[in-house]
Amino acid sequence: MFSPHFHPFKYINNPFCGKLFYSFFIRPFLNSISTIITLNNDDSYFFRKYHYVMIPHWINTPNKYTGIKRKEKCILFVGRNDNNKGIDHLYQLPINTYEVHCVTNGILQRKDFIQHTNISDYELEQLYHEASVLVVPSKYEAFSLVAMEALIRGCPILISNQVRIADYLDGLSGVKIFNYGDYESFLNSIPIIMQDTVQIEQIYSIFSPARIKEMYKKVYTEAFNK
Repeated sequence: MFSPHFHPFKYINNPFCGKLFYSFFIRPFLNSISTIITLNNDDSYFFRKYHYVMIPHWINTPNKYTGIKRKEKCILFVGRNDNNKGIDHLYQLPINTYEVHCVTNGILQRKDFIQHTNISDYELEQLYHEASVLVVPSKYEAFSLVAMEALIRGCPILISNQVRIADYLDGLSGVKIFNYGDYESFLNSIPIIMQDTVQIEQIYSIFSPARIKEMYKKVYTEAFNK
């Protein structure tokens, strides 16, 4: 069994070294592995010559605080303060238009943003419930746990086309995708997605722990019975 949590080589810091490591230390052993557990369509395509099963992460933080009122024009960003997370997209936001909360480290380039560091699970939960939209403008995300956590709490998400949780969300309301680096599309999408409603029951059915644990059980049972 092998679960690669794959990132395309072009999105890692040193693509050449990444490909070299894969070629010499991983690929020679793949033919002896019964099943590769992939996380998204990129993984699945890359390992298409082998036996694979695509399984998402499951919801491990239940929706507890349902009495919190959602704000209007409130944007939430949760992630590291670095280029890969696409925080530069937020710096394009017009001043005095949105209430922007950033759960992140380091120094922000905008004084009008509200920064949160070392917050508790309850405080993060409250932000998910208060936000009009969670933005995930990353250069690449193999999945995105924060997007899943927001959706299960009824918070719409705006994600870049490189955030691969989208592989499980086709056609669902409460989800909008823009092309990474397209600032105009990012800005234009925000007021639209803020008016959308999340299909929470469908989200839960996709990422429910019971469903996904059963998928893992089937994979391991088949592997052990070979």
